[in-house]
Amino acid sequence: MSPHAGIYKNPRWYDIAFGFRNIKKECDFLAACVRKFSGRKLISIVEMAAGPASHSIEFGRRGLSAYALDKSTEMLAYARRKAKDEKSRVHFIKQDMLRFRLPKKVDLAISMMDSLTYLLTDEKILAHLKTVAANLKPKGLFVLELLHPRDFFTEKISFGPVWLVQKDGTRVSVNWGRFTDRQVDPLSQVVRMQAELTVEEKGKKYLLRSVAPERMLTLSELKLLIRLSGVFTLAALLGDLNFKQKLDNSRRSSQMVAVLKKI
Repeated sequence: MSPHAGIYKNPRWYDIAFGFRNIKKECDFLAACVRKFSGRKLISIVEMAAGPASHSIEFGRRGLSAYALDKSTEMLAYARRKAKDEKSRVHFIKQDMLRFRLPKKVDLAISMMDSLTYLLTDEKILAHLKTVAANLKPKGLFVLELLHPRDFFTEKISFGPVWLVQKDGTRVSVNWGRFTDRQVDPLSQVVRMQAELTVEEKGKKYLLRSVAPERMLTLSELKLLIRLSGVFTLAALLGDLNFKQKLDNSRRSSQMVAVLKKI
C-alpha cells in the first residue's frame, strides 16, 4: 500500500494541493544539474514515487525520454490522463522505488517531496541507492529533495504545514505534518506523519485524512549512507532547488537537496 493511501486514492485533489510548485523552473534546475555535474545535456530521466508525475510530464513535453515510477494504481491512471491532455510522452511503470529495473539507463533520477523518507531503515535506503545507481548511465545523477532536518527537531517548520490552493472552482485546504500532531519513535527515528485535506467542490465538502510513517533523516546520516552505498558520491548539498542557496540553518534554506553522482 502506498504511503498516505487514503489521499493518494484521490489524485486530482492531491495534485491541486501541491499545484503551487513552479514545475518548469524546477525542471530547469534539474537539467542544469546534469550539465553542471555530469558535463552533458539531459536526455533521459526517471521520477520515482512520482505521484501525479508533474516533473516527468514536463520533461516529456520537452522531448526527453521520461519514466514515471509509482506503485499507486490510482496515481498512475491519473498521471497517464494528465500526460495525454498535455501531449507529453511519458513511460509509466507500476513498481516500488526500492527495487526496479528500467528498459534503458537514464541520465537523471529524481526523488521529490521527501519520498526517500518512506524507506524506514538504513538497509532499505542502501538497497534503494544501489537500485537507482544500477539504472543510471556512467556519471549519472540522483537528486534528492528532502525536508530540512530542523523540521523534525523543532517547531520552526520550513514548509507549511498549513496552506490553501484553489483551481478551477475547487478549493483544497491542506494540513500536512503539523509538529504538534506528530508521533515519534525515538529509537527508530520514525515519525507518524498526519495529513489532512479539506476539499470544497461543487457545493460539497470532503475531508480526507491519512497517517504514514516516515524516517527522520539527519544530514550526518544521509552523508554516511551515501558513503556506505559505494555507488554514489555527494556532488552538492543545497538548501533549495537553487544553486545559490547553500544548506544552512537560515530561513532561506527551506529544504535539504542532495545531488548524488554515480561513481
